Order: sequence, then structure tokens, then C-alpha cells
Amino acid sequence: MSRVSPWVGVRAFEEKDWGRFFGRQAATREVADRWRRGRLTIVAGDPGIGTTSLLRAGVVRRLKDDGARVLPIGDVGKRGLIGPPAPAAAVRNPYVAALLLSWRRDDAPDDLGLVDFLRGVEQYGQGGPPSPTLVAVDHLHHVLPEAGRRGFLEELAEAMSAVRDVHLLMSVRTSELDELGPLRDVLGDADPFVLGPLDRDGALDAVVLPTIGSAVDFDAGVAGRLVDGLGGPAVEPLLLQVTLQAMWDELAPEVAALSAGHLPEPELALAAYCIPVLDGITGEHGMQTCEVGTWMRRTMVAEDGTPRTVAEAAARRDMPDSVLRALENHYLIRTGRAEVELRFPLVAEALRRIPDVRAPAGGADPHDSLIAARLALSANDLPVATWRAQAALRSGGPDRRTVAEARSLLGDIAFHRRRLEDAEEHYRVAAEEYVYVGDLPQAGRLLAAIGCLRLEQGDHQGAMEKLSNAAYRAPADPLVQMGLARAFWVTGSTQSALTALDNVLSQSGLGNVEARRLRGELRADLGQARHALTDLAHVDRHAPAAQRAARLLALAMHMGASGHLLEELDEIIAAAPRSGPVLLRAARACALSGDAARAADLAVRARAAEDPPLPAHQHALVEQLIGS
Repeated sequence: MSRVSPWVGVRAFEEKDWGRFFGRQAATREVADRWRRGRLTIVAGDPGIGTTSLLRAGVVRRLKDDGARVLPIGDVGKRGLIGPPAPAAAVRNPYVAALLLSWRRDDAPDDLGLVDFLRGVEQYGQGGPPSPTLVAVDHLHHVLPEAGRRGFLEELAEAMSAVRDVHLLMSVRTSELDELGPLRDVLGDADPFVLGPLDRDGALDAVVLPTIGSAVDFDAGVAGRLVDGLGGPAVEPLLLQVTLQAMWDELAPEVAALSAGHLPEPELALAAYCIPVLDGITGEHGMQTCEVGTWMRRTMVAEDGTPRTVAEAAARRDMPDSVLRALENHYLIRTGRAEVELRFPLVAEALRRIPDVRAPAGGADPHDSLIAARLALSANDLPVATWRAQAALRSGGPDRRTVAEARSLLGDIAFHRRRLEDAEEHYRVAAEEYVYVGDLPQAGRLLAAIGCLRLEQGDHQGAMEKLSNAAYRAPADPLVQMGLARAFWVTGSTQSALTALDNVLSQSGLGNVEARRLRGELRADLGQARHALTDLAHVDRHAPAAQRAARLLALAMHMGASGHLLEELDEIIAAAPRSGPVLLRAARACALSGDAARAADLAVRARAAEDPPLPAHQHALVEQLIGS
């Protein structure tokens, strides 16, 4: 008989698991109170300590029960970060887009910017004090590379500064606390709530209380023995769940009373957890069997079996950054203070006991593989992204949605490698799988992506065919309609392009920032300066170069170009030096400022540009600028 474990295992608790989440009552109360009261709340902890579980199954549930308005926890690692070329072209920052998608609850893409979104969720009482909306960001370490986090945090800080009654909670690793300066500068300093291990009573609650009403129960004193074997007064939640999972996996179906004989050795339980983790990391990096585990035993475990630290520089000479990051994300090591050490002392003994563990059944979780693939792609680690996406395909079995997601990711990878034919084939298969599972909007988006690929390759007729098919599958999808607008524009059907964008905005409202900005770009190109400036009103330095160049051109047409307006011209050109539309807009702005020589030079560059090339109907403008 198949039974469901009372414990969740190694994965984080979700909101739906609130009935099995115990041991963090005091932390839940304090974090909920801080979040409700303050503009900025910071929750920090080491990897695997349970901050995500605390938020999802503890804090959010408590606040909702109290009537607070809480959005879903924002997690940039749970959604596609890089997407097909059509969606990717429509967003400013892929992490901001992922954050907004996770806040919105549904899977339909939306191009609302951070400021407009946060203003939209502000809620005011009827003649009384404002009712704050609570938003949170989890898993900041998913924003890769690390150097790009500051830009993400600065954009988030700017958006928060524009609203009054939205309270932000940041859940971060302890090592990331020093990176939160941009938010603290805007929202005020906040003492972080640092989550530590469970105390003994909390650990006992986490072990015993989930079994109430289940098919199993503990004999007297057995739960206490399990907890004391993991450190007694301070128990790491991850080690607790690993041990409980190992016990459950070995339990015979007929057993109802858990005795001391059922308790696993903690070292063996952790060794069983290590095996698939190390095998997966070794495989995805094309290393020899056991290479990563052997390196850990050799460098991080002393001859007497005790843990030892290693200089971070030395570790990075032996292992790629991506391997160290993967080991940390799987809770086996900890980096910081220029040193690398084992996350738990028990890992040292677990590494030694790996040969004593039976080979685990089954492969990697396809959901975990998909997340790992997206993170690797966002870090531009294409070999690892490919390996992980293929692993999801292999382990997904008959689940056609997993096949669709993995194929879509492989298409993204091929696109980034500029293997456009391979990308199109992956998107085609993914679209067919989405049709099979009944997700026509996602199928439509992938057909739109194929259409954009055809546009890029000069196949305008094929592009229009795919985009029209996409519009049939997902008639209300704004990104599909925006793809159609681009196709109309490239083929010279300028009025049809504007009509398509007008339709998007009539359906979704002016809050669809990117549709409005694309319309502003086209209006600037057509010389409709006043209307273009209305659409491009909030374009700032975070926006893509194409939008910034269009706004600069519209300002030059409306006010006359000046040295002040052209100060950012070099920065815009440097951001997109091979973009035909950007270079042509810059050339036209220079011409309006009276710098005919520079205008002609930029026009020549625009004519030769290929990323993307100019639409054919704009070449006449180029010739005018060169000849003037």
C-alpha cells in the first residue's frame, strides 16, 4: 500500500504545507509583525536553514489568516528567466520580469513595469489609514551573475521609492546582507531577522506534530533520540528532513509504530542525500565520475576526519565557480570571508560513508533540473544549461508539460548560441506539446518566437505566417500581438503595426508599459514626436537602448536637440553598437542638432548594422542623412 510521508523531505515547505510546518512559531510571529509595520523587512539565514519555508508556510499563512493583503512570494528562480526571443525583447530586465510574474500568481506574461505594478497594488482604506500591501523577494542568489545584483536591487529600490503603502520583505543569505545598501538607502535601515537552527523543542515539534492523523506514530522517547542524534540543542532543519526522509524510504508499508530500530544513522542519511547531488554536479560539468566528491574529501576533510576550511582562491583554482555555486545551492559547502568550508560538520563523515550507501533509485527531479537549467542559462553557462535541460527531458517521463518546458529551454539555449534553425525546431516541438496539454497561450507564444526568428533571418512571409498562427492560438496575448506589430513594422506596414499595438493597449490598458513604449518607438520613427513622448515618458537609464534612442529622437524633434539632450548619446550607442534602429535614431537626432557629419557617419553604420538590421522602408532616411 502506498503511503504519503508526513514530512516534506528536503524541499522547501510551500504555503499548502502549513499544516505540516512546525517548530518556528516565535519566528513566524516576529517576522509577520515586522513586515506589517515596516517598509523594509530583512530575513537572513544560511543556505538550508529554512527561510523560504518560514515565509511560505509560516509568515504568509499567518498574515492571510489575519486579513492582511499579501502577494505571492516573489522568486526569480521559479520562472523562465531568459525566454524566447520575442518575450526577451519585450522586457527590460529578465529578473524583474520573473519577479513580476511570480507576484502576479498566473502564468500569463505581462509587461507592466515595477513602478506601475507597485502603484497598482497600493490599497487605501475608506477614509482611514492606508492598508499596506505586502510583497517579498526570495532567493536573491538566483540573480546571476553576482555583479548584476546591484542593478536589480537599484531598480527595485527606485520602484519602492515611488510608492508609499507597499511593504517589502527581502529574504537573503547571510552573506548577501552587505549587498542590500540600495534598498536601505531608500527605505531606511532595518535590523535583519537572522534565522538560526531549530532549538530542541522546535525540532521535536517538527518531527512529531506532522504525524498526528497520519498512518505512523513514534514509540515513547524515539523522537527525542532522533533529535538528540542531530545535535540536540541546535538542530539544522535540512539535516532533520534528510534523516526523516531516509527513515521513511526504508520503512516497510505495514509499520505503524516507529521504534529506535527504525532510526537511520545521520551520517548514512546525509551520504544518501550527497550521492545524487554529487553525481548531478559531476555530470553536468562533464567531469570524471566521483571527481567532485573526491575533491571535497581531499581538500575539505582532514586526515583525522574532521572538517577544515580552504582558501576561496585555492578552491576556485581547483573547481569552476559554477561547481562551487552548485555545491552551495545544495547545502554542502558555505562560501564567504574568502574561505570555503563544509556547510555542516556532519558532511565530512557523510562523504566517507558514501560507499556504504545503496545506490538511490530514480533520477533527478525534472522540476529541479528545469530550475537549474534556467539559472545556468541566466549565468550564460550554456553547457550546464544544456545538460540540465536534457536531464529534465530524460527524467520527465510521460509528463508532456515537462517535455514542453525542457524543449522550450533548449530552444532558448540554441538561440543564445545563434543556432537559429535548432532553436526553431525546439520551439516547434515545445509548441506541439503545449497544444497537447491544452496550454494554447504558451503554444502561441512559442509560435510567435518562431515568427521572430524567421524575421531575423529575413523570411518575412514565413514570419507573418507563424505570427498569424500564434495570434489564432493566443489572440489576447500581448506579447504575440507585439510580435505581430514588429513584423508589420519590418515589412513596411507601419499603420498595421500601430493598430496592433493600439489593440493591445485597448485590451490591457496603459499599464502595459512595454507595448506603450514599443508604440512610442514607432511613433518617434514616424516623426510623431508629441505622441511618442507620451508613450516614452518614463523611459530611464535602465531601459533598452532602442527605447532611449527613440525618446532622444522625439525630444530632439519636439524641443530641438541640444548639447544637454545629446549627453547620453554615446552611452546609448555603446549599449547597442550594431543595432540599425538605434544608430538611425541617433543619426537623426544629430542631424536635428546641426551635426551633419556625425549624422552621416552614424547613418552609414546604421545601413551596415545587423543586430538587428534596419527595415527596408527606412533605408530612404539613411540615404537622405548621408547625402545632406
